[in-house]
Amino acid sequence: MSTNIQFQKSKSHHSQCKTRLINYVHKDDHENFQRILLQVIQTKTTYTLTVRLLDTYRKPIFFTATLIPNIDQENKLISVTIEATSLSEKSELIQTGISDWPLFNHVDEAIFILSPEGTIINVNQAGEMLFGYKQEELIGKNPISFIPVNEIPFYSDKLKQVKQGISQDFETIFSHKTKKLVHIHMILIPVIVNNQLLKIYSISKNITQIITMKQQLQSLNIKYNNLLNSSPYGIFQVNTFGQFTEINPAGREMTGFTKEELLNKNFLDLLHPKDKTWVHRQFLEMIQQKSDMKTEKIVMLHKNDHPIIGNITSIPIIINHKVESIFGIFKNTTTEDILIENLTSEEEHFSQLFNEVPFPIFISKITPTNEKGKFQEVNKKACEILKYRKSELLKKSYKDIIPKEYIPLRKKSLMNLQEGKVTILKSIHVDKVGNKIPVELRTCISTYRNQKVFMTFATYNFENNVNVDYVSDDPGKNLRVLMAQMDINSSELAELTGLTVATISNLRTGKVKKPNIETARLISDVLGTKIHIIWPILNY
Repeated sequence: MSTNIQFQKSKSHHSQCKTRLINYVHKDDHENFQRILLQVIQTKTTYTLTVRLLDTYRKPIFFTATLIPNIDQENKLISVTIEATSLSEKSELIQTGISDWPLFNHVDEAIFILSPEGTIINVNQAGEMLFGYKQEELIGKNPISFIPVNEIPFYSDKLKQVKQGISQDFETIFSHKTKKLVHIHMILIPVIVNNQLLKIYSISKNITQIITMKQQLQSLNIKYNNLLNSSPYGIFQVNTFGQFTEINPAGREMTGFTKEELLNKNFLDLLHPKDKTWVHRQFLEMIQQKSDMKTEKIVMLHKNDHPIIGNITSIPIIINHKVESIFGIFKNTTTEDILIENLTSEEEHFSQLFNEVPFPIFISKITPTNEKGKFQEVNKKACEILKYRKSELLKKSYKDIIPKEYIPLRKKSLMNLQEGKVTILKSIHVDKVGNKIPVELRTCISTYRNQKVFMTFATYNFENNVNVDYVSDDPGKNLRVLMAQMDINSSELAELTGLTVATISNLRTGKVKKPNIETARLISDVLGTKIHIIWPILNY
């Protein structure tokens, strides 16, 4: 027998349940039931308990009741669903004792029969398996002997309540015969005849895996919050309607809005008018899974209306084959971009700015196929970092300072470049002595000496710690972020590494979480990062 009872949100969940259900709860269970219900409402977490409900003849029947909070997309409680399953069949099964022993041994739960004093007088086969002891090793023992010292007061209090005729539903820890700790969910049911306690039934279920998963999730949440709070980049999350659901301190500082203000906004509200249409179109494509992660240049508006220019990497969060939200990482490049704009628009100051900026600049010809693209001009910083004299660099093209496997990606980014836009590409530069340096390349079409040219601005990472701020426990996510930043798909990465598309796909989706050392090294080398940045669990 099972039932599903749902109470819609009203002035008070508590009072609503009093009028609809509390009259059917045994009076001895009123206080505990109301306490648990209030806890579910306040914490918005699911809780399971044992409760006695009265049938039409006012006869109490034991139920396992699961209280499930129903949350809307704004994390507001709209109702509580109560799923109740009768324990009468299990109770009757246990009460038959030895006469129904064959059936007693074929239920999944560990069942113990305890004396009024709390010692074990019988146990089924599931109980033996749960704790690793034989029946003869358990009978006559008090369960306290299998409970860690710090849990004994808690269990003793529950047993005291049962001896007073009040059933108990709780979680505790038992020590397995192998000395491993087992987390269990336990129900204690008193059997009272003529106001006398005859015995106690205990139903236990192993929940170690569930507890472990909760602990792992808690650990992930801690790491996630550490990332949010310490990252210099703006990190945010929006739902499928575009409403902000999370934004970190760096993001709030960049935009000038408080967290409360942002949580009441749509991300489109922060965009410069010229970017709204195309960004919204890309957002819809991502929600509909027509496009994957990508890195784009956008302009946002600060609370005080001044522009914030930056690179945004957008990552769809997919659960059960459906996009549930979008995770974004925003790198503020306003200072550099304003300087770049000055370089490309004020020709009279070009020469002075060109050699004073703190990052390398490369100006190259635009050819029909972009096959050569020889450098027409390079600044002092480019020569300094790549260890070439200016005369030497001016004899070269981008093909001469990029590993050959990266040339197709560079060519692709230039072929797709439209006037008025900027391409962002993660790549590798090779200096004169052969050192490989991870680099971020931003390229636009500009005018130099009255002709159209590619103007490329380079940002180097000499520590080879690319994307260290993005690292998570999910290697598939790390790989997808890096690929999105390099604008590289599975086929292209397979071609660059010599691996199969299927291998890349399995690693990208997280189906394979631990590749062999050769595979990990090939991919990390091509993406210009270290192995542990993609696979933190590897100790290669």
